[in-house]
Amino acid sequence: CGKDVKDPCAEACGKNAKDSCGKDAKDSCGTEAKDACGKDAKDSCEDSCGGDSCCNQGASDGKEVQDLLGSDAPDHEVKRSFISRLLPCIGSEPGSAASDVALQSLEVTRFAVNGMTCESCAQTIRTHILRLEGVSAVKVMYVTGIAEVSFDTLRVNAETLEARITAAGYPARTLKEAAAAEETVTFRLREANSEIMEELRRLPGVISVGEGDGASTVAVTFDYNVTGARTLHTLLVDAGCEPHVVPVQAYDPTTSEEGRIWRARFWTSLVLCLPIVVTSFVLPTFESGHAFNTHLLYNAFTVRMLIETALATPVQWYCGLPLFRGSYISLRYARRPNMDCLVVLSTSVAYLYSLGSVLHALATPGYEADSFYETSAILVALVSFGRYMEVLAAGRTASVLEGLRRLQIPIARLVESGEDREIDSGLLQRGDLLRVRPGELIPSDGVVIEGTSDVDESLITGEPLPVKRTVGSRVIGGTLNQQGMLVVRVTETPQRSMLAGIFTLVQNAQASKPDVQRIADKISAFFVPVIIALAIAVFVIWISVVSTLDTVDTHGLSAGPFALKFAITLLVVSCPCAFALAAPTAILVGTAVGARLGLVFKGGRALELLQRASVIVFDKTGTLTAGRPAVVGFRNFAPAPWKPDDVLRFGASAEKGSQHILAQAICQHVRSLGTLELMPPSDFTVRPDANGVECRVDGRHVAVGNLDCMRALGVDVSEEARDYIRTAELAGSTCVAVAVDKEFLGAIELRDLLKPEAASVVTSLIKSGIKVHIMSGDADPVVQALATSLGISHARGGLRPGDKATLVKELQSSGEVVCMIGDGTNDSPALAQADVGMAVQQGSDIAIDAADVILMKNDLQYVRTAIDLSKAVFGRIWFNMIWGIGYNVIAIPLAAGTFYQLENVAIPPALAGVSELLSSIPVVLFSLLLKFYKPSTHDV
Repeated sequence: CGKDVKDPCAEACGKNAKDSCGKDAKDSCGTEAKDACGKDAKDSCEDSCGGDSCCNQGASDGKEVQDLLGSDAPDHEVKRSFISRLLPCIGSEPGSAASDVALQSLEVTRFAVNGMTCESCAQTIRTHILRLEGVSAVKVMYVTGIAEVSFDTLRVNAETLEARITAAGYPARTLKEAAAAEETVTFRLREANSEIMEELRRLPGVISVGEGDGASTVAVTFDYNVTGARTLHTLLVDAGCEPHVVPVQAYDPTTSEEGRIWRARFWTSLVLCLPIVVTSFVLPTFESGHAFNTHLLYNAFTVRMLIETALATPVQWYCGLPLFRGSYISLRYARRPNMDCLVVLSTSVAYLYSLGSVLHALATPGYEADSFYETSAILVALVSFGRYMEVLAAGRTASVLEGLRRLQIPIARLVESGEDREIDSGLLQRGDLLRVRPGELIPSDGVVIEGTSDVDESLITGEPLPVKRTVGSRVIGGTLNQQGMLVVRVTETPQRSMLAGIFTLVQNAQASKPDVQRIADKISAFFVPVIIALAIAVFVIWISVVSTLDTVDTHGLSAGPFALKFAITLLVVSCPCAFALAAPTAILVGTAVGARLGLVFKGGRALELLQRASVIVFDKTGTLTAGRPAVVGFRNFAPAPWKPDDVLRFGASAEKGSQHILAQAICQHVRSLGTLELMPPSDFTVRPDANGVECRVDGRHVAVGNLDCMRALGVDVSEEARDYIRTAELAGSTCVAVAVDKEFLGAIELRDLLKPEAASVVTSLIKSGIKVHIMSGDADPVVQALATSLGISHARGGLRPGDKATLVKELQSSGEVVCMIGDGTNDSPALAQADVGMAVQQGSDIAIDAADVILMKNDLQYVRTAIDLSKAVFGRIWFNMIWGIGYNVIAIPLAAGTFYQLENVAIPPALAGVSELLSSIPVVLFSLLLKFYKPSTHDV
């Protein structure tokens, strides 16, 4: 308090106000600032000082928003809920200046998080961050190590969030989102010092300079419209810093921090456990070994007790340290037990019971001690092995993403002054000329300025056949040049390329959870407390059974140790990890496979809703049709000596001077025929008042336009010709009339043709039980004619963009799950309203931004592929869930000793640690099988 601020109410009215800490709030006219309700305006500073306002009670309460929307609600839903709670407080309506200020204070920031070893770690971070005031949503992806937080910048900042995650035991780093014209490059220098960094800051276009992640590294953010990475590199070379661009490293689970921790713990525990296994299971089988084990050292303290106590202690407290750490973090920050707590509880009970028994033997002669050292030690070793295998499996899952990153080649061949030189691709700048030889990957997006070749774009667009690229053609970074030599002008640097955009979209999709995963998270939340309660119940029941029945074979153990074995086994074999990993791993692999096929899913929820879609709505122009007119016929109505094709010859010759899309289509059609020679037009005049053009061709006056143009120029059109034109237009065509020397010659019929695959795609969708609709801004008769030809019974034409969104909303209100497919800016409201919006990559930027799924190739066959892939992914998710349920349904009764009295069937406590190998690891492997997904032959 004490600083001048702008009150949200005053902001809504466009007036300045001072805070309420001792100063009267005044507007620019000197009157007291009033809010929209007529009350004295309260400054938002009062809220931060403890004022009781609706902002404190509602809008800023991120936990409450989270409870309403779920931890993985889409960002726009979180913002909408935030603002709806904030606006009543400041007396403003959506769209007002105050609401704009409130929206601007909401931010989404991503963090790279280390130290997560399982999904329960991700849940701990979620729960811990959500308790922070001002946080509205938290998404954490354990497999990729990314956390995404939506928060109010007026109440919390990214630095606080980063510190809070790190304080919880998970080192975090803020991932800076580059602005529209910003890029960041990291250099490793021979020596990084303040003088060099200051010199970089003085360079025009440099926005910020800071230390990189590694030693002697400098991260420079710059405006690529002003400077570039190579300019920075040159400055550092001249300064003698020996700079090297630091590439983005692929994730390697074997060298990651988690991988190193669990590998070290596993090998250490294995080495220490082997002697314990020998003393517990091998030596007792023969006489001399038994004598060695039972040799008394002091009172009832034996050699075996000495060996096992000495070796089991470091296994329990050193090798099991990550488990204790995970338990502590979960209990302190998430305030609930996790899987680590089950293992720690079981191994600690076994170890402490054994230690107490051994100490009693050390102090009491003749005491027969019961020891479970082998149980605790082997459990820690097996769980460590299971966790290491899980990290490796999760790393294999994350490596699916790295397959996209590896398409970015490290070296590019720069053409300067006619000479080629190799440079790091990270130093490319817009406007650079690159030479790409046959068999090489294209370093970045660009335009061909020299050469012709076939380019394999299958890994980016899904197009199975090579595409011809010549001068003027656009090429995509990461695609393979096959035959010819190309010279390419760079239009986007590798950081801004289409490949980088796809990678980011696919990675972002991992943080978005479907509804089925929220169910799994709820199961995991109460699973551990239930298992702990169940273990206590099993312990009590078996003590009672052994005490009351003489028929129980306890293998010489007393009631307490015998019951304890079942309780320990139950704690260890129960595993909620399979539920937590069921969806994230499948979605990660599924979205990466989709990107490989030319389908970019922006979130797991899009995958889930697409496989449930009951209605698919197509836009017409550019989606079902090619989006450009083509000549489909013509007719000459003039008598001899006019030839039938004179209408084409004179019409196309006149249109040579026009840039109209119909004119270009007519000229292109005539050129494609190759039988007609076009004549040059002269005295070319556009007649906007008459919707046509006129000129002279071969010394004759030629007029081309619609019927209104003919009427304005005094050209008589026969009734037969009018009927022909009316019939064609009712069928969805456009007719261009041609007259020569004021005599009506004929008409050329053009139509926006259906895409070749449209009919088969629509037919297959209808056969699969999906309702197909068409919504278009074109004239309703044209849309109805197209719908009839495709067998679609639901079609609407003449719609404005808002009308499409309204109709989609009406379908949703009737219980339909709607997928909207479009390509234009006018489709964006409907794409955003639909449960799943799907846009083609060649569509408008606004449509692509509004869509949930992007088709990298303008081919409707990929709509079926997207649906089929979504069904495959969610089939795998449910299979993973069933596996997790089935495992626990079988393992828990066996561990509890349910069948022990029948056939002495029970799981030995020491072998319970293999639960990790039988529960979560198979789930990860099942998800990895999606890598082998192939679309049906009828799909592509």
